[in-house]
Amino acid sequence: MITVLIVNDSATDRAVLRSLLRRDPGIILVGEAVNGEEAIDKVMSHDPDVVLMDLLLPGLDGVETIRRLMASHPCRILVVTALMKRNAGMIFKALSLGALDYIETPTLPVYNSDPAAFQASHAEGLRLLEKIHRLHRFGRDGLLALVNDLQVVHSSRERRLAARVEEKRLQGMVVIGSSTGGPSSLAILANALAKPLPLPVVICQHIDQEFTSGLADWLSQETGVPVTIIDRSLFPEAGRFYLAQGGKNTVLTGNGCLTVEVPSNKDYFIPSINRFFASVAAVLGESACGVILTGMGSDGAEGLAAIQKAGGTVLVQAAQEAIVASMPEAALAACPMAQGGSLEQLAKQVRQWMIRTARRQRA
Repeated sequence: MITVLIVNDSATDRAVLRSLLRRDPGIILVGEAVNGEEAIDKVMSHDPDVVLMDLLLPGLDGVETIRRLMASHPCRILVVTALMKRNAGMIFKALSLGALDYIETPTLPVYNSDPAAFQASHAEGLRLLEKIHRLHRFGRDGLLALVNDLQVVHSSRERRLAARVEEKRLQGMVVIGSSTGGPSSLAILANALAKPLPLPVVICQHIDQEFTSGLADWLSQETGVPVTIIDRSLFPEAGRFYLAQGGKNTVLTGNGCLTVEVPSNKDYFIPSINRFFASVAAVLGESACGVILTGMGSDGAEGLAAIQKAGGTVLVQAAQEAIVASMPEAALAACPMAQGGSLEQLAKQVRQWMIRTARRQRA
């Protein structure tokens, strides 16, 4: 059984969440809290498996509540909040503190409403329950390791100076694919890479279009390195991170230009990691390094195999350390010889690869 605590100051929202949780016989509601102070007390007393945390709380808001919980009693937190686009900054801050995922506050389906609205509302509820089960599968040891890594990110952030390395010719590229659980994992990996970057690093994270700018701003703040959204054709430069635009596919063209294209009907996950990685493999060959991180599904596995076949380097996050293991497992199945490990180990391998590649291209 999965024990759940609701933290929300809205009686209506709590009633909706309570009703949805009752639909799942594998979930037990152990308590409710209406503010941050009460949430901390109930987490300490009930030790729930998953906390459904609103961010807009009276007094101690959700972000500060998460900060205090992770310092004293780390727990699996699913951010459940309304107006996600307006609150994108708070959401990514919560993820940077250790929250594992986020979802918009669902509504109860009304049977006499418009059929399309009813179906959408029903799907929201199912998605919430699915995320609760997914977070519960993320072990306590992995959570503690994630929180510790994020604390290292925060403690070192103020001591870093962003450095920009100007290169006119595309000598190589690191490409990173991630999905569910990606933002916090990206922060740890990107922070470990936040030195003078001898090559550009491009991130392809499954994300809605309206959240792209929020993620880019947050990653830039976390790493001290500029993060550019690929929302038009541009030539990547060393010393920068690039982020694929949500809602569209990113591809690398033959002249070394990053550009966007309309997804095809076959692209279930957007932006498509497979599509992007395949284009990188075709253009850069051995001068490409592909990395697959946490995520649900198998997107990226075929693209990573294409990079490997073209002579590039392929790396995969250890499945047991990923928040969601599906994508790393699929990537390893497609590339059994891929190197892997923790985020820290991946960062070391990527740094070494970038240095070797940049030196080889300059020779």
